[in-house]
Amino acid sequence: MHFDLNYNHLLYFKTIVEQNSIIKAAEYLRVGAPAISMQLKLLEDKLQKKLFIRDKKKLILTDTGQLVYAYAKEIFNLGTELMTTLNDQVYGDIKIQIGVQDTIPKNLISSLTSYIYNHFPAMISVYNGSLEEMTLGVVSHRFDIALLNTLPIINDKSLLFSNRILKTNIVLAGAKKFLPLKNKPLSSFKNQPFILPTGQSILRHKIEFLFKNENVDFHLVGESQDTIVQKNMAISGNGIIPIMKEAIGHYVQANQLFILKELPEVQDEIWVVTAKRRIENPIAADIIKKFKFV
Repeated sequence: MHFDLNYNHLLYFKTIVEQNSIIKAAEYLRVGAPAISMQLKLLEDKLQKKLFIRDKKKLILTDTGQLVYAYAKEIFNLGTELMTTLNDQVYGDIKIQIGVQDTIPKNLISSLTSYIYNHFPAMISVYNGSLEEMTLGVVSHRFDIALLNTLPIINDKSLLFSNRILKTNIVLAGAKKFLPLKNKPLSSFKNQPFILPTGQSILRHKIEFLFKNENVDFHLVGESQDTIVQKNMAISGNGIIPIMKEAIGHYVQANQLFILKELPEVQDEIWVVTAKRRIENPIAADIIKKFKFV
């Protein structure tokens, strides 16, 4: 059997699988559902194989469907990788696209960008988002690297290269009015106002677990994923924040924030992650091998 592969058919099929519905795939692609159904039928006719089993309005991939979907993902990932590779050179500079999980302190990003500019002629694009968004971005080659607080959970670990670039203790920090708590036992923080990361944050769970184990009830007055928002609220005296000590060095030197207590029981990490590519981005390759936050 020989025929020319129609990539539109393949795109429609891939979208149906990922949206788990012909109607949702049509909405996603902004085409009519009958057109999607027709394209799927044409692909099945060309392959002379069924790609789905229809069971109680559910679409279940056949063995052939699973095989075709695996190839479709690879084909479209390669297309994205091709465009990323072609765009790596911009006006003589090397372009690098960096995804940053929104829980990572923003002042640390400037350390990374300074490192890049000191070693490469570069044009840097930085994007922020959730762990899931940043992981998807790097796996799909939208980003050359991603900075994450934890290694992503994916089925195929061989898709990614990773390196831990920081592991540090968390400190409790606050404005001058909280200085009477400095170096006091954790029990002294009972009923004090706290500003924490939002509920999906790993650090939030670690802090709550520690305080619960120590039988210390605190007063939650605010929450934010953005560490800049947390720090500004703390500087205003609104509450105490748990944060990487590396994220507040400038504020401590300026006497805007004060380290009240270090928590060796609670640590946070930053990982740099990149996806395997046929042609490496030289900046991404260098960062994975050499860069550390100091």
